[in-house]
Amino acid sequence: MKAMTPGDCRDRAEHYRQAKAMAKDHFTRRYLAAMEHSYRVLAESEEAFEKAPKLEDKKG
Repeated sequence: MKAMTPGDCRDRAEHYRQAKAMAKDHFTRRYLAAMEHSYRVLAESEEAFEKAPKLEDKKG
């Protein structure tokens, strides 16, 4: 399975945001809001990781 890019995560967050707007019950809206938030945080984390300086692997 391919790792998700920050853009993929943002797309998934947007999907959950739109689904949340159409949800009829409170439980489903809360669940979808949590999923949206999680994917937005994941996108931000992936972007930060990509920008972070890379450490060299020194063995020995």
